[in-house]
Amino acid sequence: MKKRTIHRRAFLRAGGLSAAALPLLGFRGVAAAQETPIPKRILFIYYGTGIVPTQWEPRLAGSSEATEFEWEMGPSMASLAPFRDRMIIFENLDMGSAQLGTSSRTSAMGHPTGMAHAMTSSASGTEATGESIDQLISRSINADGPVTRVPYLFTSRFREIPAFSDRAEPIAPASNLRELYLRLFPESLRVDTSGEDDARLLASRRRAAAMDLVRSDHEELVRRLPRDARLRLQAHFDERLRIEEALGIGGGGSVMWPDESILAGADARGNYDFAGRAEVSLALAIAALHADVTRVATVVLDDLPIAGYDAGALHDLHHKANGRGELASDPAAIADLGRAGAAVMETVARALDRLSERTVSDGSPLLDHTLVCVCSQIARGDHRLFNLPWFTVGNIDGYLRTGRYLRFPLQARGDVGGGSPVGRPHGDLWVTAANAMGVGIDRFGNAASTGPIAEMR
Repeated sequence: MKKRTIHRRAFLRAGGLSAAALPLLGFRGVAAAQETPIPKRILFIYYGTGIVPTQWEPRLAGSSEATEFEWEMGPSMASLAPFRDRMIIFENLDMGSAQLGTSSRTSAMGHPTGMAHAMTSSASGTEATGESIDQLISRSINADGPVTRVPYLFTSRFREIPAFSDRAEPIAPASNLRELYLRLFPESLRVDTSGEDDARLLASRRRAAAMDLVRSDHEELVRRLPRDARLRLQAHFDERLRIEEALGIGGGGSVMWPDESILAGADARGNYDFAGRAEVSLALAIAALHADVTRVATVVLDDLPIAGYDAGALHDLHHKANGRGELASDPAAIADLGRAGAAVMETVARALDRLSERTVSDGSPLLDHTLVCVCSQIARGDHRLFNLPWFTVGNIDGYLRTGRYLRFPLQARGDVGGGSPVGRPHGDLWVTAANAMGVGIDRFGNAASTGPIAEMR
């Protein structure tokens, strides 16, 4: 069937706008038949202690070995089964930047080392020496002026955090979720739609979609002008964006903003338990991505307690039941670790449900235009930094081929004689994620990075 093309002038008429209202865009010709892509988004979900290997690795029933296309979820990942065909899961993905120049694939400094390397792929010991991948993507897509009102969303309860600026300085997270809600969805810009009927609300959404297309044209025009003209036009655009937001007609307008019920679950002081904080943090991030308030978000999850363990006891269990720990051969301890991993993945699955349920201007799910990267500080409780239980969800407009289990070969060490063989450096995953978002880089982090992962395409 021939693909139907919607001309821009017809689209603007459908949204109640006209080409005459957009004199700045005459440079390109508003009436030309063009399609503007729906903006891409990226969501990083980061957690602390990893998952015990026997619980997350893909498998097949019986004695058959899992293959690239024939695989099933491990027990801890069972809740993600509905998203299997949208996932890419890895074997032998290593935190290569932390292993460079050393024969050890396990960090004596544990969590601080993993935190420094996980999203930067570049650190000296426990000190980051480069920016994190979320910052690079945000900085790059906003290089010619902000494309959204909030360039980057980062929320975490922890002071030990994975996000670093281009000067390798820690980025302060938003830890108070109510304050984050008010920053993302300010009351001063909110338009009351409580009295609108369905038809008027649909018209508002159509106007929002139309303005998204117009904004994309405007941004391209700005990038093509000399610097002085670009600054003058950008000032005009900023003012127009402010007006759009106040009216609720832009991609960052309030038509699609959540009300305060999204914050439900806090105690009288505004604090959440571990599970509640994870749910609200992800809900806020996804709402902001959906409304195009931001296009880059990082959410750090607390380790989620399970029955019989508080947070401290669960962390202790991760150490004792992994590697050579005293409970490493205890089936009950391994089962409890499996439940802990499952609790984290169930939270991720609910976030993916939200991304699937929300739709964008063409009626497609938000997840179709979003890359979700699930990563951790260490691979498992014995501080291993190899065979990371990481995965991605979403093909981001067909850029990635999903539904696959990629098993990277182990390679002999070139930097350390006699060291253990290594898998694919994790910095290459971040190169691929940046490329998927339109950021053209060939390497990320230190010399361990080799380039984008061609097998993901």
